[in-house]
Amino acid sequence: LNKALQGETISVEDLALRLTGENRIFSASAAPIFDAAGQVLFAAATFMDISERKKAEIQLKWRNLELESLYAQVREGKEKLQALSKRLLEIQEEERRHISRELHDEVGQALTALKIMLQTMLQAPAISPPPLPVEP
Repeated sequence: LNKALQGETISVEDLALRLTGENRIFSASAAPIFDAAGQVLFAAATFMDISERKKAEIQLKWRNLELESLYAQVREGKEKLQALSKRLLEIQEEERRHISRELHDEVGQALTALKIMLQTMLQAPAISPPPLPVEP
């Protein structure tokens, strides 16, 4: 109020007062009232209890911090999931290549064995089948 009595208009927030055993937060404004000669006659002041608003602001800050933390966790989880998905695809592709090589080798071996058997059969002398028994 002293500044208002010296001619300044002031506004103050976060003015803490203890009322009825409880701390309350106020905003205060004060303005000088001048006479016709320009001299300060008195100062008019207003006080507004902003305790609930300040409490809500603090809660909002905490909630924002919680949300930021949760968002960071979700983002980290998403990045881990993407890395795991990528690794899973890599492993699946490696397994496909491995199975493909095994199948190729097995089929190649079977075809080679079949070719050798056919060549052997073609090079062997013809064997006539045994005669069939005749029934009397």
